[in-house]
Amino acid sequence: MIEQTIKRNDDGNHTTSGIYEIIEIYDPEYQIQITKHESPQGLSYFE
Repeated sequence: MIEQTIKRNDDGNHTTSGIYEIIEIYDPEYQIQITKHESPQGLSYFE
């Protein structure tokens, strides 16, 4: 990550933006498994 901004919108939701450097692209199956493993229950992008 080079730069990141997190803003709270008027409705209370958050928006994240920034400049990121991609250093590795993972196999889609691995990405799903690791994201589910590392995310709190119910908060995984894949759930």
